[in-house]
Amino acid sequence: PVPSRTAIASPTSTSTPTPTPTRTPSPTATPVPKTDLTVYLPVLDDLPGSFEQSRENLAQTIDDLSVEANDPAEYARLLVSLGYMQSVVREFQFPDPGVRELLTKDLLGMEVQILEFRGQGSARSALHYQMQVAQERDGWDLKVREVEQFADGAWALAGTATFDGIDVTVGAIFILDDNRLYRYVGIGGREKPFDHTEDIVRTVLARRGN
Repeated sequence: PVPSRTAIASPTSTSTPTPTPTRTPSPTATPVPKTDLTVYLPVLDDLPGSFEQSRENLAQTIDDLSVEANDPAEYARLLVSLGYMQSVVREFQFPDPGVRELLTKDLLGMEVQILEFRGQGSARSALHYQMQVAQERDGWDLKVREVEQFADGAWALAGTATFDGIDVTVGAIFILDDNRLYRYVGIGGREKPFDHTEDIVRTVLARRGN
């Protein structure tokens, strides 16, 4: 038998494939990592005398924070606009203070709050807002006073305030540390708590290397 002729295909021109255009991703902001803020909070051993921890919230929401302001809605909007990331709070108190303690103890309670924002400018704005709110609060009479400088700057208020009908003295220290705001508020009876508050700030920040 005669083998069949194998057809040989003649070469044909091959078109060069056009590459499919790819979409260039739009640039996105690099996420700012959150800090472990608990390492900047004082512990019982940092306070003088017999105190107890009375409150702690290590995951404060904007709603948690806004209730402390004279205008909660305004403060909530401010926190959002400033790029609020997270905050923690811890409180200490001298248990069951009586008249003697109100007359003789320099420090009866302390609240420490730390807030973190997306930038230092935002933390600075929040700091000045908090100081303004404290100075304008009904029943409070706080004045600016000098304080030792910590981290990227420190500001302080001292004076008197009324809590549940009881007159107390107040020493408040606000600290700017990169994108974080620290607020230490010491409460005393007729004696002034500012020096103890400043000592606690110094102890905590020295331990954390600030």
